[in-house]
Amino acid sequence: RSSDLGKYIQLRFHNSTVKGAKINEYLLEKSRVTHQDTGERNFHIFYYMFAGISAADKEMFGLLEPTHYRYINHAYGDENMDTYWRNKYKSVCNAMDMVGFEDQEQTDMQAILAGVLSLGNVVFEPQDSGGVKATPLTQGWLKAAAGQFGVQEEELLKCLVCTISVTIGEIGRA
Repeated sequence: RSSDLGKYIQLRFHNSTVKGAKINEYLLEKSRVTHQDTGERNFHIFYYMFAGISAADKEMFGLLEPTHYRYINHAYGDENMDTYWRNKYKSVCNAMDMVGFEDQEQTDMQAILAGVLSLGNVVFEPQDSGGVKATPLTQGWLKAAAGQFGVQEEELLKCLVCTISVTIGEIGRA
């Protein structure tokens, strides 16, 4: 299915001038964010970010140690891997600079990644009324994710637990 495929353009430069481009397609692994098989890691950008951003930026984004995040799968790695990931993070940032990402866009991307990690620690439980809510122990993670996404906590929760059905001429919320 085309919705499972992503595309990116690989630009080829010579003396600061684009000399060619190649469009590559790749399979989007949507489920990989929330589940990894035994021995697998999540998307590398999460590890790169932890290794590469400064302590001040970690504080600004509300990031804790990587072992606190379920999506990191407690498989962060050793000091050698940390150095490797730090260098890869610098490469990613350089690539974003080269293709014209503004500083604010890069900051927003990091905030979104931090929010995804926090959201991964939220656990939902059913309510007697038929709805669901975040468990009391994970409410702080929901609050952190909302802050990282720049939205109100109640609005984020509503988006996560509300189903919208669209039929011809009508919109219904569940």
